[in-house]
Amino acid sequence: MHAHAAQAGRTTALQATVFLALMLAGGVVFFHLLALPMLEAIFRDSLGARIEQVSRWYEWRLVVEANSGGVSARDMDAKEYLFNPMLALAPITLAMGFVLASLVSALLPPRVGLLRKNLEREISQALGRLAEQVYGVAVGSVETLTLADRLRSASLEELGARATEYGTPADELILLQRALQWASGGVRRLFSLPSAVRLYLRNHFTVEYEQAVLGSIYVGAAVLIIIIGLRGLQFIPKERPSLVLFAIALEFVLLIAYAVTLMFSPSQEQPARQSGGLGELFGPVPSVSSPIASVHYAEKLLRMFIAMPPPVRSDDAPNHEQSH
Repeated sequence: MHAHAAQAGRTTALQATVFLALMLAGGVVFFHLLALPMLEAIFRDSLGARIEQVSRWYEWRLVVEANSGGVSARDMDAKEYLFNPMLALAPITLAMGFVLASLVSALLPPRVGLLRKNLEREISQALGRLAEQVYGVAVGSVETLTLADRLRSASLEELGARATEYGTPADELILLQRALQWASGGVRRLFSLPSAVRLYLRNHFTVEYEQAVLGSIYVGAAVLIIIIGLRGLQFIPKERPSLVLFAIALEFVLLIAYAVTLMFSPSQEQPARQSGGLGELFGPVPSVSSPIASVHYAEKLLRMFIAMPPPVRSDDAPNHEQSH
């Protein structure tokens, strides 16, 4: 895991290409096998419409006859609508394709799996921060691997004791343990995947992309307002509702993304994420209950104190009045 995490930097062209291909394939499967049959059932049962498919993906002619017997069409006059399923469901289709591509890429080798590479990188960074907090200074791979083995094989009682020793919440250690079990491979890679994804979302995605997701919500709201305004001005005929449904679906997907961001956001900033102040100067403040960390931290403070210039005393200052 650490070898892969060490070489995990920017996303490679191969990883991006594989992820994009998986996303398109997942979107096509969702759209063709699930979304279209659901739309047909809704139009037939709710509107009592007769569907004439000029093109199964791009153009449907919905004929709603007067008193057709549908739940929502009993008091409607005869109408004919032109509906574009691909346009109306494009945001939801892309979102589902993204989810499916993420799940598949998490199980692929890191060389081609984009999410697999990101998860292992975040697990390695979280483990490195914990090792630095435990030992008080930056440590090598041997200490990090030793700490990983201890966490991976620890019971819940042992994790509680180690949380007190390390000065770390027990929930974080449990989450890191499950993420390490996912990284160890085997059958656990399937069952521990949600924990690894949760660690990545909380420590990286919500920190780096929360503002971007929030900004995209405002963009989606602006698109929705413009399209609804054009619909009100009759530039978009009501017999062609696909563009309006596209704007509604876009805002729905963006709100779901922001809800996920809020659910996985940490309650408080992690010490390693903070910049400036004493946290950046000394690194994460270790727990006093860890003897190794306390010694190293005291040594850092002592060296900083020795390196400081001595204060200038008022008695040592030259007395200019006496010289005159």
